[in-house]
Amino acid sequence: MYKKVLALALSLLFVFAMVALSACGGGSDGTKSETPGKSGIDDEKDYTLREYIGANPQNWNPHTWETNGDRYISDYAEMGFVDAIYDKENETFKWNFEMADDIKDVTANAADYDIDLADWDIDEEDTGRVWLYKLNKNAKWEDGTVINAATYEYSLKALLDPAMKNYRANNYFSGDAAIYGAFSYYSGGPAVSYKALGDAGYDFAEEAEDEDVFVDMWKFWGLDGEGCVDEEGNACPNFVNINDDTMYRDAAVTEGEDEDWVSAKYIFETYLAQDAVYAAYASTYLAVSIISVGDGTWDEVGFKVVDDYTFLYITLNTITQFYMNTAGTSNWIVYEELYEANKKDVGELVATTYGKSVDSYKSFGPYKLSSFEKDKEIVFERNLNWYGYSDDKHKGHYTTDKIICSVISDHNTELELFNTGKLDSVELTAEDMDTYRFADNLLRTEETYTYRFFFVTDKEVLETLSDNASSTSKRVNKVILAYDKFREAMSFAIDRADYAKKGTAGETVALGLINSQYYYDVENDPDSIYRKSDEAKKVITDVYGIEYGEGKEYATLDEAYNAITGFDIEKARALFADVYAEAKAEGDLTDTDVFEFTCSVGANESLTDEQSIRNTLIQGYIDEATKDTPFEGKIKITYTTSPNRYDDVANGVNEMAMGAWGGASFYPFALIRVYTDPSHVNTIHEQCGFDPTTETVTIKLNGKDVTRTYQEWAISINPGGDNYSTTGDYSKMLTILAALEYNLIKGYHFIVLTSLATVSAYSNKIKYATTEYNIMYGYGGIRFLTYNYDDTGWDAYVSGGGKVYS
Repeated sequence: MYKKVLALALSLLFVFAMVALSACGGGSDGTKSETPGKSGIDDEKDYTLREYIGANPQNWNPHTWETNGDRYISDYAEMGFVDAIYDKENETFKWNFEMADDIKDVTANAADYDIDLADWDIDEEDTGRVWLYKLNKNAKWEDGTVINAATYEYSLKALLDPAMKNYRANNYFSGDAAIYGAFSYYSGGPAVSYKALGDAGYDFAEEAEDEDVFVDMWKFWGLDGEGCVDEEGNACPNFVNINDDTMYRDAAVTEGEDEDWVSAKYIFETYLAQDAVYAAYASTYLAVSIISVGDGTWDEVGFKVVDDYTFLYITLNTITQFYMNTAGTSNWIVYEELYEANKKDVGELVATTYGKSVDSYKSFGPYKLSSFEKDKEIVFERNLNWYGYSDDKHKGHYTTDKIICSVISDHNTELELFNTGKLDSVELTAEDMDTYRFADNLLRTEETYTYRFFFVTDKEVLETLSDNASSTSKRVNKVILAYDKFREAMSFAIDRADYAKKGTAGETVALGLINSQYYYDVENDPDSIYRKSDEAKKVITDVYGIEYGEGKEYATLDEAYNAITGFDIEKARALFADVYAEAKAEGDLTDTDVFEFTCSVGANESLTDEQSIRNTLIQGYIDEATKDTPFEGKIKITYTTSPNRYDDVANGVNEMAMGAWGGASFYPFALIRVYTDPSHVNTIHEQCGFDPTTETVTIKLNGKDVTRTYQEWAISINPGGDNYSTTGDYSKMLTILAALEYNLIKGYHFIVLTSLATVSAYSNKIKYATTEYNIMYGYGGIRFLTYNYDDTGWDAYVSGGGKVYS
C-alpha cells in the first residue's frame, strides 16, 4: 500500500504507532479566496493517486487516535509545525517549517518575554527550556477560518482537559517535550508520585538531605496493597515514610503463628540505612516523593500566548533543537466549534466524537477529506485554502490533485486492481514474490517493528486454559508453557531465515528485540545504530551462547555476532527432552497429554493465505525439532485471529499470540518501556506471568552491582528518570538498555522472529523522488511524488496495452 511504504516511525513521544512524516501533512492557506492554482503545476492536467487501506479508520481526532489506520486521514489532512523532507541537492534531509515559521530556544533571554526562569524551575544548564514558536500567519482551516495562537491554546487545553482524559495527552505531559505543569493540569491538581532513590540520583537516604524518603513497602513484602496490614487490619500503603513507626505484617500470618511485625522506620534503620546490612539495596527499596509541577491551573502550564501568532512552549526537561523539531512534526489543534458541538458525557468523563466522520472534522493540510463511504472509499481533494499553494515556498511540492483510497480487505482484489492499473501500488506477500521478485518497480522498506510470539506463562492461568480445552477423551496440556526451557526450545527450533524467505515478502531475521532501525544519538552521530553497538551485539552472543576471543571458534565479537542464526535444532531437541522429564517429575504432564496451543495472529476476520503459510512453517519446525523426543507428534499450534489478541494474552484469555511494537526510531530507550513500564503503556502484553514492576535485574555500573526492577531501570534512561538520561551518558544508557534487552529475551516470555519490512510494487504511472529509503523522509513522500502520466494519459496507456509496472 502506498501509504505504508511512506510511513516513517520517527516520533519520540509515542511508540505504539507510527507517524507518517514523509508521506503527508497539512496546514491551511491565509485567506478565504478563489482557487489559487496548483503551486505552479499545469492546471490543465489532473493527477489522481489511487491507493487502498485494509480497514476503515475509526477515529482521527488528534487527541484520541490509537492505530496506524486511524492516522491515515490526518496524515493527508494535517500538517506539523515542521517537517523532515528530502533534500535532493545534498541527498539527505532538511527541516522544512510549515505551521510554524520558526521554533527556537529563548531560555537565555526569557526575561524579554516576562518569564522568570525560577518560577518555572528552569536551570539553564540542567532543567527545562523556553521555546518560542512563531506561527505561520497564512495557516487556515479548510473553510478559511484563521488558525492562530488562540487555536493552539484552546486545543492544548482541550487535549489536557482533566474531565476528558484524552488518550494522546501523555504526548505532552511526559517524554522529551513534556510541557511544564501539564501533568498537574491533566490530573486536576498536583499529583504525587514516587521515584526510586537510585533513579533520583541517590545511593543512600542520607544523600537525599531534605527530601522526604519512603520505604517501598509492597516491594519489601513482595506483596500488593492487600498483602500487608496494620494492627487494625488496614492495608499498608505502598510507600511509607522512613520515620513512620506504624507496625505492619503479612496479612497471611494468623494469630498464634510467628507474627513478624515491622515498621518502615524499623526496615530502614535495620536494613537500608547507609551502614545497615542491606544498604546496597537502598537505591531500589527506598524512594523519594515527587510532586508534579504546577498547581493544576492553566496559569501554571508552560504554554503562554505572546501575540496572535506567537506562543511560548516551556518544557519540563532539557531538550535540544533537533528533538524539539522532531516533536514538532506532529500537531494537536482541533476545530473548536465542531469539537465542542460533538461533546457528550460518557460515565464520569466527557468525550467528543470530533474526527469520526467527514462532518465532524476539518482539515488544515494540503488535502481535505471530501468523502468517506464506510467499507468502500475515502476521497481527498486539494485543500485550496492551504497556504502552500500560494506562498511560493512549495513550488514542485504536492503534484497530486486527488487521492482515492479504496477500503479492501482481500489481497487478491488488491493485486487485480493493481495489475489493471486501478491502484498505483500494492504491498506484496510471500506468495506474490514468485511473480514480482524480478520486477524493477519494487520498494523494500525496513520498519522499526519486531515481530514476536508472546505467551501466558502464569501456571495457574495455564491450568485453567488447559481444563477449558480438555475433554473426557483428551487431556490438553498448556501448562508446559510455564516452563522457560520449553519456550527456549521453541525459539531454537525456529529456522528464522527459512521463515522470513518462505513466510514473508521481505522481512529479515530478528535475533534481538530492538532492530537496526533504532538510533541512540542520531542528532550527533547519524550512524549511531543501537544494533551496531558492542553492547547490543553482545546481547545476541550471550543470549545464544556463542563465545569469542583468543582460542575460541570466533576471534572477535563481530565474527561471533555475524555467525548467529538463532536456529539450533540439536539444542532444541535436547531442551525439549529435558523439559519433558522435568515437567513429568513435577506432575505437570502425563505421557498421554497432547500439547495444543491457539495463537492469535491478527485482527482480520479470517486467516490470510500468508498467515496460513506461516502457521504451516512454524508447525513444521516444531515437528522436526521434537523428533526422537517425548513431544514427537504431540505439539500442535493453530493460528487464529482476534481483534483483542494483545489483551487476550495479558488477561489470560488466550495463551499465545503474535504481534509487534515499533516507533521511536531515534530513542530506543523509550521503546523498551513498552515491555517494562506499565506507567508508560496501559498493558504489558507479556504480563500474565511476568511483572516488570517487581522482577529485578542486576547491572554492573561504575564497578558496582546495582539491582532494580525492570520498570525502574527503564525509567532511569528516559526523560524524568535520573541522571543517565539528563546528562546524555550514552555509555551507561546503552549498558542499561542492553541488559534489559538481554534479560527480556532470556526470560522467553516472548520469542522474537523477524523485523518487519514491506515490499511493494508500484506502477509506471508514478515516480518517487528517490527509491533509496531514508528513515527521515521515506522515499520523499507524497510531497515529492510526481507522475509519468496524468489521469487521461494513464487510462489511454493502460487500455492500449501498456505495461502497468516494469
